[in-house]
Amino acid sequence: MGRMYCATQRITNHAFLVLQAFMILWPLELFAQKSAKRITQYALRIYSARDGLPMNGSKKVFQDSKGYLWIGTQEGLIRFDGVHFKRYASPEYPGLKENFIWDIAEDHDGNLWVATNGGGVSRFDGRSFTTFDTTDGLPSNLIVKLLVGKDGTVWIGGEGGLTHFRDGKIERMRFDGGPIKDGKSGRVVGLCEDNEGNLIFSTVEGGIIIQQKNGFKFVDVENGFDSCFKSNSGDLLLGGYGGVIYICRKGQVREFTPSNIPVPAKITGIYDAGEDGLWFGSEGGGIARYLNGEFETLNTKNGLPSGGDYIFSMAVDHEGSFWFASDGGLIQLRDTPFSAFGRLEGLPFEFGSVVSGEKDNAAWVGLRSGGMAGIKNGQVKSPVFNAEFHDKEITS
Repeated sequence: MGRMYCATQRITNHAFLVLQAFMILWPLELFAQKSAKRITQYALRIYSARDGLPMNGSKKVFQDSKGYLWIGTQEGLIRFDGVHFKRYASPEYPGLKENFIWDIAEDHDGNLWVATNGGGVSRFDGRSFTTFDTTDGLPSNLIVKLLVGKDGTVWIGGEGGLTHFRDGKIERMRFDGGPIKDGKSGRVVGLCEDNEGNLIFSTVEGGIIIQQKNGFKFVDVENGFDSCFKSNSGDLLLGGYGGVIYICRKGQVREFTPSNIPVPAKITGIYDAGEDGLWFGSEGGGIARYLNGEFETLNTKNGLPSGGDYIFSMAVDHEGSFWFASDGGLIQLRDTPFSAFGRLEGLPFEFGSVVSGEKDNAAWVGLRSGGMAGIKNGQVKSPVFNAEFHDKEITS
């Protein structure tokens, strides 16, 4: 992904089928391509303070046009090139008035914009920061959302409503004959743009506001949205509160919430990976994927570190890796040519001694205790047990 490349990956504590001398990692080509990997079979890497971040928690992850990852934290703006982390923060960079960063965006000139928790909005040209605050026209210095529009306008959402930066000036957004103010439009918490360049935003008071040619349309929903993904068709997927997902199509909003959604928390990230499913990050429910009518989750119960259930943003880099900013660290999920199998995939025991390949993308695994199991098309099939296998190793 441009300059971005991954450091050596650590295998997580997720229980893979491990032999005494080697791991059973099957090439993905062994199984039918239609069978997507389980979410627990992706290579998982956690970056934390031990790896060079100023702290474990992060609020935003964003990849720029050059391929660098940028991470917004409470201790400044962090650049990651795949090996090293570099921190940009005050007082070393005095133009940045507040180190707590909520959001990051890149304008058409390659400048980064960062939304801060009380220090206004700052523009970074790679060398220094320029900050805009209430003295420049912002209604508040608490900024939580940023968006660069198709026409290059930088939209700034935060306490007090919506403003934009255009032609070197900040101007407050107006509708209904007056400025956006408390009521249906206080703090902006969700912000995106459709294919026609129309704004769609949401406020902490709830509801969704859609810009149209003749003004603004208010969609009366119980809660607003936090995250947004624009599909190839132009539809907007909006991640709401309580696990609610909305679809916005040509100015019309409807709820899309499968009845079995397993993360009844704020949806803070959405990405449609096509045949690999619809991915979500959530604030309290970890990571989820919707594929073939079913949900899978990855959380602190099956692989994520402490604090990893609290996802604040997600991004997909140029190489297809998923990145999640969380309280438990910067999380990377990466597809590999191999599929790993363990208890989370259905094996009854973690350790094996022998594997026998069969026709039709199938294999038998002899376990070191308790029997054997079949694997076909990427799925564990009907483990075979026998009392006389108890505590005995199958070697052939």
